[in-house]
Amino acid sequence: MATKILITKMNIHGQDYLFSGLLEKGLLTEVRLERLQSPVSVLGNIYVGKVQNVVKNLNAAFVEIAPGFACYLPLEHVVNPVYVKRISG
Repeated sequence: MATKILITKMNIHGQDYLFSGLLEKGLLTEVRLERLQSPVSVLGNIYVGKVQNVVKNLNAAFVEIAPGFACYLPLEHVVNPVYVKRISG
């Protein structure tokens, strides 16, 4: 049986926590509960987003990862993009 990692966000008594657990051979072998501080860093996380604008002279794109939350994405960092819908034009 494979090793699995479970990660979820939990709210306990009005406070947000990040729960992670390690399952090995069907047994929970490790548990971590970390209190989330505000604001939560988005650096290093993986997001699904929608490209809002590509700026060629900056060699970058602005990608919306949540409603009203656009991020700067340097295109030299894009290695294996996954396209759901490509619009040519």
